[in-house]
Amino acid sequence: MIGPDTVNTIPPATIDAFRDHGHARQSLTEDVESAKETMETLAKVGISIDAITSKLTEDGVRLFEEAFDKLLQAVEKSSKSQTTSKVNRQSYKLPDTLTASVKHHIDDWRAGGKVRRLWQRDVSLWTGTDEANWLGWLSITEEEIGQEQNLRRVAEEIKKEGFRDVLVLGMGDRACVPRCLR
Repeated sequence: MIGPDTVNTIPPATIDAFRDHGHARQSLTEDVESAKETMETLAKVGISIDAITSKLTEDGVRLFEEAFDKLLQAVEKSSKSQTTSKVNRQSYKLPDTLTASVKHHIDDWRAGGKVRRLWQRDVSLWTGTDEANWLGWLSITEEEIGQEQNLRRVAEEIKKEGFRDVLVLGMGDRACVPRCLR
């Protein structure tokens, strides 16, 4: 699907297939009546769009996690390489006992998938008391000035066009989009 104010992340195989036989066009609003009929037909024959989107979401999150883990491994490998140029090189020196403790905790975070859990705002990484109150820095890029105004503009355009239903696809900001479309 292609349309204004949409973002899609796709794997290389999909973009290659699109290059091979896809056609760039604003297809998001093409043949809406046929799309409605298709959705009704799917429901009538017992195919649940909710089950399908749930499975796609689970698979998508898993694939993103795997890709993120590979990215972290590549960055770590690159940062340890002597042939990689270093920008703003920093160093530190800790006593041996602290160095061992830091290494242990870094290894524990890596092995336990704790970086991913941090980005998921999993407060169980710490004491579970008030950590939820101080994880706001994780979403600072999502709160850029004007983003909410832009989403409200898009929501108003959608309402003016008379749309009654919206299907949000992808891994975007799940909290803001539905709120702005109310």
